[in-house]
Amino acid sequence: MSLSEKQQEKIHSTIKHFPNNTEFSLAEVNDGEISYYGVLKESDSVKVIDNKSSVFEIGSISKVFTSAMLAQLVVNGKLSLTDKISNYLDINIKNDAGINFAHLANHTSGIPRLQPGMFWSTMFKNKDNPYKNCDEASLLNYLENQHKNKKIGKYSYSNLGAGLLGYLIGRICETDYEGALQKIISQPLGLESTTVNRVKIGNQLINGLDRKGKATPHWDLNILAGAGGIYSNVVDLSKFILANLDKNNQALQLQHQPTHELHKNVKMGLGWHVLNSKETGEEDWLFHNGGTGGFSSEMLIDLENQKGIVLLTNVSGFSILKGRKLQKLVFELMNDQ
Repeated sequence: MSLSEKQQEKIHSTIKHFPNNTEFSLAEVNDGEISYYGVLKESDSVKVIDNKSSVFEIGSISKVFTSAMLAQLVVNGKLSLTDKISNYLDINIKNDAGINFAHLANHTSGIPRLQPGMFWSTMFKNKDNPYKNCDEASLLNYLENQHKNKKIGKYSYSNLGAGLLGYLIGRICETDYEGALQKIISQPLGLESTTVNRVKIGNQLINGLDRKGKATPHWDLNILAGAGGIYSNVVDLSKFILANLDKNNQALQLQHQPTHELHKNVKMGLGWHVLNSKETGEEDWLFHNGGTGGFSSEMLIDLENQKGIVLLTNVSGFSILKGRKLQKLVFELMNDQ
């Protein structure tokens, strides 16, 4: 299969707004068939390239993988979504109001987006690698000494909460996040390039660009890897889309079920934003995107029509305008299938 001429034109038109050396790597899934398409902007012109095996930081799409691991542990009877996370820690959570695993997966835990002081680090002190000092000690110190008693049940997007979920999954599996990712997701689905370990990727990993198109360092999420530390490519992510379209995959089917309503057209599953499709009005579209200092990513799945799109780019996720162009592109490509 191949993308239509109309789809290719939209991809070329969109990448023209990005800096030189920007790459788009895209996979389209349609009724079990996969198409790959890659483009590079070079010397202010756009050329088609084969970059389906190139590895990118996928940013917050990592949260979908983290919640997929959670769902598999639930299906395997290792825990319940309503289990309190305090039962799986060796410390007491300050002002603990009964945070459970579902709260972490759907961003209703009351845990802030970042640890105290992290905003300063992200914007100024360590903006090229803001999470590099996030270790187990700092995470546990936050929970034990700094967590405030905020209302559970209100949606508030939290990298810290998702990172904590990944940390807990590693503890439950008696390994680290990478070990759990490989055992629960990557190996069963045959995802050969999906990892948080850069050493395993080698020269498949491409360079990231900041908002101005300058090379920028890769991020190290460390203990918060579950929030955005995964590397992958469109070959692996198209396999992940196919697994999500498999109605016999109990864990991923559980992950799709709405657990919190943001408003009438958007709900939260476990990690996924569950959208009402324009065709049916039912909750049958899944969406998540991601951004790091040098990469942006988009993933959209139409469950009803067995379709999916994943787009990986090597440009910073900190440009709102460019992020909107990428999101718009993915939805347009889906509608043009």
